[in-house]
Amino acid sequence: MELNEKKIKKLTSKLSTPLSGLSFVFIAYALFTDREIKEEESKQAIKNTIALGKLWEYNQEEIIEAFKTAQTVLGECKMEEVEAIFVDILAKLHAQEGFENKQREWVVSAFEKMMDADGEKNERELYWIEKMKEFWQLS
Repeated sequence: MELNEKKIKKLTSKLSTPLSGLSFVFIAYALFTDREIKEEESKQAIKNTIALGKLWEYNQEEIIEAFKTAQTVLGECKMEEVEAIFVDILAKLHAQEGFENKQREWVVSAFEKMMDADGEKNERELYWIEKMKEFWQLS
């Protein structure tokens, strides 16, 4: 199936802050690796968003708004669009000034927590974590 690049750009543009982008990536990861978002994964995505929001000095209202925006955008996507936006956001983070190895390692760790949240590890979850490590040149 061919992706609608215009729609993907429009959806990605709604994720206007780094935190809303990463919030999307956390919940998207659960969806497209398991084909569903389990309650434990949703809770972990919220925890990851809160922790990263505090690290990046967002206030509580901004953190909540970022997560809500991510959920809204996810709800407007077809499955193949979810994965395309996921990859696009991670690539943009890679190029973002100030997003260094320490933060990359934290994000990978957050994905590992997402993977472990439901007590199950599957090939797609492991694949994407390894791809992130490879892309971001982490050990």
